[in-house]
Amino acid sequence: MEDEVVDESYIIYENKISSNIRKTNNYGPKVEITVKCKSCLDNQEFTHDVYLAYSIRDFFENIASDRLKTKKFKIENYIIEVKGKILKKYRTFGEEEITNGSIIMISEKKYDLKLYPKLLKIVFSDGSNETKAIEMGYNFNTTFENLKSQIQYQFSTERNKEVVPYFTNEDGSELYEFGEVVSDYNFKDKVVIKYHDKFNKDDLVYKFRLIYENYLTHNMTVIQIISIKQLKHIISRLYKVDLDDFEILINDRFVTKAEENKRLNEYNLQANDVYELMIFKTIGKVNFLYEVLRFNQDLREKQIDFTVDDLIENSKKFFSEEIMQANNIAEYLETLKEKYHTKYASYLELPLGIAVQLYTSNLMYLGINRQLKQGKYKECLTYLSYFQLAFLKLPLYIGRAYRGVRNKNYANHKKGENILWMNISSLSLDYNVALKFSKEKETQIPQVMYIIDVLSARYLDLLSVSDEKEVTLFPYSILEVTDIKIDKNTGMITYFLTEVPTPKSPKILCWVDDNPINNIKYLEYLEMHGVSTVCLKSNAKVEDFFNHHSWLLSRRNKSTFKIITDMKRKENNVDKPKAGIDTIKLIKEHKYNSQILVFTTNKERANEICLQEQLDTNIFRCEDKNSGIIDYLNQGNFIYSTLDEFKEWLVIGEKWDDLRKLNSYGSGSARSDSKLDKGKGSCYIY
Repeated sequence: MEDEVVDESYIIYENKISSNIRKTNNYGPKVEITVKCKSCLDNQEFTHDVYLAYSIRDFFENIASDRLKTKKFKIENYIIEVKGKILKKYRTFGEEEITNGSIIMISEKKYDLKLYPKLLKIVFSDGSNETKAIEMGYNFNTTFENLKSQIQYQFSTERNKEVVPYFTNEDGSELYEFGEVVSDYNFKDKVVIKYHDKFNKDDLVYKFRLIYENYLTHNMTVIQIISIKQLKHIISRLYKVDLDDFEILINDRFVTKAEENKRLNEYNLQANDVYELMIFKTIGKVNFLYEVLRFNQDLREKQIDFTVDDLIENSKKFFSEEIMQANNIAEYLETLKEKYHTKYASYLELPLGIAVQLYTSNLMYLGINRQLKQGKYKECLTYLSYFQLAFLKLPLYIGRAYRGVRNKNYANHKKGENILWMNISSLSLDYNVALKFSKEKETQIPQVMYIIDVLSARYLDLLSVSDEKEVTLFPYSILEVTDIKIDKNTGMITYFLTEVPTPKSPKILCWVDDNPINNIKYLEYLEMHGVSTVCLKSNAKVEDFFNHHSWLLSRRNKSTFKIITDMKRKENNVDKPKAGIDTIKLIKEHKYNSQILVFTTNKERANEICLQEQLDTNIFRCEDKNSGIIDYLNQGNFIYSTLDEFKEWLVIGEKWDDLRKLNSYGSGSARSDSKLDKGKGSCYIY
């Protein structure tokens, strides 16, 4: 039987990874390439079929080595290029955009042998005081590993202890030791390299679980003085991925480029504790989770202390030239502030409300969305920080919404794929209104319609200067294409989309309920407290979510991840009286051992079922739904809240409901059907 190999083709070609497609007997699509040796290896040439998911390094060190009739092809000694572009050895052929018929040129790295051997001045250091300096020779093909062996032999013998493979330049910059050739750094005749002693104390190491492409893969122990950059080099070597093609998440936070020279002991880590180190590949397969997490981290870390006038001034860069040249722009902006203060200040404080009104007034709608669509969100962070604070204080909408688009070239989606909407997306609650926006101006023939089931939209238009009844999705929302229909008469394309539940912050609550509208006020309250809520309607959705986010269940700090489920619900239109028990079992299979909150109306029956299913339980009855949720969420400092604070929030929610009625929404909106504030029912913690 042919051995199975891990299929890496999904890295390039699939937006949505099915949980049961993890292995296959091939590496996906192939292309034919021609390899030509330029002034080396006897100018050999051959043609070969390669899998696009195959790494360049593996191909040349295995297949090409045989075809070129050389015992061992050391890729470090050669330059691999296509049309003058140097290929990165740890990337795949697909990631380097190799196509059918590509000609790959191999040329040997040129060294002036007259300059070798050279000398390095090696300074041995224990991390603080230099103790000894020696000179060591190297030639054009000496690697850092060769150098390391020589230094280890000398220093380990003299000091009777092992030394750490850790190099820095005289200026403090890091040197890469794995596989690279010392001569590639073009050192001068005498360069100081510090080489650190190994600390023997047990409390001077950090331990990591490495999670790559969503899967727990390795455990690693490193010394505290290692830098983030060195850590990335180790990961690069371990996973055969180029340094520029991934980022790491430590303690629920991405490490920025500016921080890569920081040592691990400069972070708030506890020695000998175990931390998750998430490795996000940023090239090849579109990694929407990485995009969402990175965007939200940058947004959280943006410092804001603007006045209303400062915010307006900062936002003017998104105004069109035509608007800026309008004679009454200054007067209009002053009127905008005055009207808001008179009408809405009691609902949402300044300058948050003005951030909403600047957007809904169409002064900056096109300008800021143009930047966001191009991925230039960092230029918008100041405005978006205020906009997000306002967004999270507005009422939540869960339900169906519509968006019409006139240009068919705007949309070219396939069923089953995921879409990342990077801009602020306004959606109509009225199909006919959206249909008008989809009609071509000249022919009045509708072009494209999106019908979207959303989970996190907000009633932004409650503070709008216009009277359109619509809701809004925040930037970097992920949507799945569930169906596509084409009208035979008009040719209009209708895409049916469902918002994909996505973690957006370090604290995450997963709530399983077939009718999430019933939990809407809790969800609003949690989002206001910095919790990312993930709504799942069935156990099938739970399974899919944890297959794609298994790293959440292996986190060291369990208090940053909570799960709530109902006991009884409908799944695929079938009543499931034990759905909550099935949810518990499913989650336990994923090795989640923390407590799960379950709503049920029958404590005795719930206990009986748990005994039948042999589930270990820790059950207590709460006085009502409100106090049960608050007690559960306060465990482990997930949030800092009291029942009284939550009740105050319910009063604020009623004010928004009154404003919605004042704006003539009627009774059709999802939020108006919420039954939460009654606080009835029982909840148990398992």
